[in-house]
Amino acid sequence: MEQIFKKLPYDTLVGISTFQIFSGASAISLVLFLLAFFTIFSNAETKLEYLSKRKYIAENTFQRSFKIIANKEVVARKLNLRLGELTLKKKQLPSQNALNSIVEKVSIIGRKRNVNIVSFKVAGGEVRDFYKKVFLNFKFVGGFWEIMDVLAVLQNMQQIVNISNITFNVKSRKETSVVVSTITATIYVYDDLDIDIE
Repeated sequence: MEQIFKKLPYDTLVGISTFQIFSGASAISLVLFLLAFFTIFSNAETKLEYLSKRKYIAENTFQRSFKIIANKEVVARKLNLRLGELTLKKKQLPSQNALNSIVEKVSIIGRKRNVNIVSFKVAGGEVRDFYKKVFLNFKFVGGFWEIMDVLAVLQNMQQIVNISNITFNVKSRKETSVVVSTITATIYVYDDLDIDIE
């Protein structure tokens, strides 16, 4: 401490008035205050602003939740309406056992039009909320116009949503030629899931 006081320029300080000393001290204090304000206080203000926003969001969430809880009957009624719509949509879709009836109908249609079903294959489809999208692959052998008639009947069946990947190949048999056709039919079937809602 003594070394600091020894290094002070006392000769210059003798000519300075007390007003100048107080002005210098005030200027240094002002600079220190501004530095503190723009560093410490601005960080605190930013944090306070962030916390006030979080408080506002939490209050809004609480008010929304409180309104939902207060309107429990309305929410239960809306839930029952949605479940009713879901049940109605499920009833409109065929069950998984409907695949057998579709194959039977297609074979009956083929017999009436003199078209043979050589192969039938169920390809895996996409599983969605309460239904499956199933692809059925058929291979028909018969005359061209007879196969076209079968395709027209299949296109008009309610269970079959889409027919795609249609191919025609001509094969010769003894004296006559036949058409071998493959198609992919898309159907939607109801997937029986237990929905547990309390």
